[in-house]
Amino acid sequence: MKNYLTLKIGILAVFIGLFFSCNKNEDELPTVLAAELISKKWKITDELITYPGQLEISIYDSLDACSKDDIYEFKLDRSLVITEGLVKCDTSLPDFSIILQWQLSNNDTQIDITDTSKSGIPILGSAEMHNFKMDILELTAMSLKVKYLDTLTGITDKLYFAPY
Repeated sequence: MKNYLTLKIGILAVFIGLFFSCNKNEDELPTVLAAELISKKWKITDELITYPGQLEISIYDSLDACSKDDIYEFKLDRSLVITEGLVKCDTSLPDFSIILQWQLSNNDTQIDITDTSKSGIPILGSAEMHNFKMDILELTAMSLKVKYLDTLTGITDKLYFAPY
Protein backbone atom coordinates (compact mmCIF):
# COMPACT_ATOMS: atom_id res chain seq x y z
CA MET A 1 0.00 0.00 0.00
CA LYS A 2 2.84 2.36 0.86
CA ASN A 3 4.50 1.76 -2.56
CA TYR A 4 1.16 2.34 -4.34
CA LEU A 5 0.73 5.72 -2.57
CA THR A 6 4.33 6.68 -3.38
CA LEU A 7 3.73 5.76 -7.04
CA LYS A 8 0.53 7.90 -7.19
CA ILE A 9 2.34 10.88 -5.63
CA GLY A 10 5.22 10.43 -8.10
CA ILE A 11 2.87 10.33 -11.10
CA LEU A 12 1.01 13.39 -9.81
CA ALA A 13 4.31 15.26 -9.41
CA VAL A 14 5.31 14.39 -13.01
CA PHE A 15 1.96 15.65 -14.37
CA ILE A 16 2.21 18.87 -12.38
CA GLY A 17 5.77 19.37 -13.65
CA LEU A 18 4.71 18.75 -17.26
CA PHE A 19 1.75 21.11 -16.92
CA PHE A 20 3.83 24.01 -15.65
CA SER A 21 6.71 23.37 -18.04
CA CYS A 22 4.33 23.66 -21.00
CA ASN A 23 3.26 27.17 -20.06
CA LYS A 24 4.36 29.95 -22.37
CA ASN A 25 7.48 31.80 -21.25
CA GLU A 26 9.38 34.81 -22.44
CA ASP A 27 12.33 32.70 -23.62
CA GLU A 28 10.34 31.11 -26.43
CA LEU A 29 11.53 31.51 -30.01
CA PRO A 30 10.34 34.68 -31.74
CA THR A 31 7.83 34.63 -34.57
CA VAL A 32 9.12 35.12 -38.11
CA LEU A 33 8.14 38.79 -37.96
CA ALA A 34 9.82 39.31 -34.59
CA ALA A 35 12.95 37.55 -35.88
CA GLU A 36 13.09 40.00 -38.80
CA LEU A 37 12.64 42.93 -36.42
CA ILE A 38 15.43 41.87 -34.06
CA SER A 39 17.84 40.67 -36.74
CA LYS A 40 19.33 44.12 -37.31
CA LYS A 41 19.67 47.70 -36.09
CA TRP A 42 17.45 50.33 -37.72
CA LYS A 43 17.69 54.05 -38.58
CA ILE A 44 14.97 56.48 -39.64
CA THR A 45 14.85 57.21 -43.37
CA ASP A 46 11.64 59.24 -43.48
CA GLU A 47 8.89 60.61 -41.27
CA LEU A 48 5.51 61.50 -42.73
CA ILE A 49 2.90 63.52 -40.87
CA THR A 50 -0.77 63.89 -41.74
CA TYR A 51 -2.78 66.54 -39.92
CA PRO A 52 -6.57 66.04 -39.89
CA GLY A 53 -8.06 67.06 -43.22
CA GLN A 54 -4.66 67.76 -44.82
CA LEU A 55 -2.27 65.98 -47.16
CA GLU A 56 0.54 63.81 -45.90
CA ILE A 57 3.90 65.62 -45.80
CA SER A 58 7.44 64.46 -45.15
CA ILE A 59 9.16 66.22 -42.26
CA TYR A 60 12.40 64.24 -42.58
CA ASP A 61 14.36 67.18 -44.02
CA SER A 62 13.36 69.32 -41.04
CA LEU A 63 14.62 66.76 -38.48
CA ASP A 64 17.90 67.58 -36.76
CA ALA A 65 20.85 65.70 -38.27
CA CYS A 66 21.51 64.26 -34.83
CA SER A 67 18.10 62.56 -34.86
CA LYS A 68 18.47 61.09 -38.33
CA ASP A 69 21.33 58.77 -37.39
CA ASP A 70 20.01 57.44 -34.08
CA ILE A 71 20.10 53.64 -33.85
CA TYR A 72 16.95 51.65 -32.99
CA GLU A 73 17.58 48.10 -31.85
CA PHE A 74 14.75 45.68 -31.02
CA LYS A 75 16.25 42.97 -28.83
CA LEU A 76 15.19 39.40 -28.10
CA ASP A 77 14.56 40.26 -24.43
CA ARG A 78 11.80 42.66 -25.63
CA SER A 79 13.83 45.79 -24.99
CA LEU A 80 14.05 48.55 -27.57
CA VAL A 81 17.34 50.41 -27.23
CA ILE A 82 17.61 53.80 -28.92
CA THR A 83 21.21 54.97 -29.09
CA GLU A 84 22.61 58.25 -30.29
CA GLY A 85 24.41 57.90 -33.65
CA LEU A 86 27.65 59.53 -34.72
CA VAL A 87 26.16 63.02 -35.08
CA LYS A 88 25.63 64.46 -31.59
CA CYS A 89 22.90 66.96 -30.73
CA ASP A 90 25.02 68.33 -27.90
CA THR A 91 28.70 67.42 -27.98
CA SER A 92 29.15 68.57 -24.37
CA LEU A 93 26.87 65.75 -23.15
CA PRO A 94 27.75 62.05 -22.99
CA ASP A 95 26.23 59.64 -25.50
CA PHE A 96 22.67 58.73 -24.65
CA SER A 97 20.78 55.48 -24.73
CA ILE A 98 17.08 55.06 -24.01
CA ILE A 99 15.66 51.66 -23.15
CA LEU A 100 12.00 50.97 -23.81
CA GLN A 101 9.99 47.74 -23.89
CA TRP A 102 8.33 46.33 -27.00
CA GLN A 103 6.13 43.43 -27.99
CA LEU A 104 4.16 42.38 -31.03
CA SER A 105 0.39 42.27 -30.67
CA ASN A 106 -2.81 41.87 -32.66
CA ASN A 107 -1.51 38.85 -34.62
CA ASP A 108 1.86 40.53 -35.21
CA THR A 109 0.30 43.56 -36.94
CA GLN A 110 1.22 46.05 -34.20
CA ILE A 111 4.22 46.92 -32.08
CA ASP A 112 3.39 47.97 -28.52
CA ILE A 113 6.00 50.34 -27.06
CA THR A 114 6.19 50.98 -23.32
CA ASP A 115 8.40 53.42 -21.44
CA THR A 116 8.81 51.75 -18.06
CA SER A 117 11.13 54.54 -16.87
CA LYS A 118 8.40 57.14 -17.54
CA SER A 119 10.98 59.49 -19.08
CA GLY A 120 9.02 59.94 -22.32
CA ILE A 121 9.33 58.29 -25.71
CA PRO A 122 11.50 60.29 -28.11
CA ILE A 123 10.30 58.47 -31.23
CA LEU A 124 7.30 60.75 -31.50
CA GLY A 125 8.87 63.68 -29.71
CA SER A 126 6.64 63.51 -26.67
CA ALA A 127 8.04 63.63 -23.18
CA GLU A 128 4.58 62.81 -21.87
CA MET A 129 3.95 59.66 -23.88
CA HIS A 130 4.69 56.39 -22.08
CA ASN A 131 2.73 53.75 -24.02
CA PHE A 132 1.53 53.50 -27.58
CA LYS A 133 0.81 51.08 -30.41
CA MET A 134 2.20 51.37 -33.91
CA ASP A 135 0.65 49.56 -36.86
CA ILE A 136 3.20 47.65 -38.92
CA LEU A 137 2.76 48.72 -42.53
CA GLU A 138 5.76 46.78 -43.83
CA LEU A 139 8.57 44.68 -42.42
CA THR A 140 11.14 43.14 -44.75
CA ALA A 141 14.88 42.57 -44.65
CA MET A 142 15.40 46.11 -45.97
CA SER A 143 12.44 48.09 -44.62
CA LEU A 144 10.40 48.74 -41.50
CA LYS A 145 7.40 51.03 -41.91
CA VAL A 146 5.09 51.82 -39.01
CA LYS A 147 2.17 54.17 -38.40
CA TYR A 148 0.92 55.80 -35.23
CA LEU A 149 -2.36 57.68 -34.84
CA ASP A 150 -2.46 60.21 -32.02
CA THR A 151 -6.07 59.91 -30.90
CA LEU A 152 -5.94 63.22 -29.01
CA THR A 153 -4.81 65.37 -31.94
CA GLY A 154 -5.85 63.19 -34.91
CA ILE A 155 -2.32 63.44 -36.31
CA THR A 156 -1.00 60.37 -38.11
CA ASP A 157 2.76 59.81 -37.94
CA LYS A 158 4.48 57.31 -40.25
CA LEU A 159 8.06 56.31 -39.58
CA TYR A 160 10.18 54.57 -42.20
CA PHE A 161 13.33 52.72 -41.19
CA ALA A 162 16.16 50.97 -43.04
CA PRO A 163 18.94 48.76 -41.69
CA TYR A 164 21.69 50.79 -40.01
